[in-house]
Amino acid sequence: MSSEPLFHAEALLAVPLTLSLDGLQVRLEELADDLMVELELRPEE
Repeated sequence: MSSEPLFHAEALLAVPLTLSLDGLQVRLEELADDLMVELELRPEE
């Protein structure tokens, strides 16, 4: 199997102000590991 990306997706997430960004990043990275995908988090521009 090739290491070439099969697709590219972007998402804009709205989360409660009370949610810790560090906690969110940890959970999203765990999900990315489970799905075997790469995840890049960026602040809103």
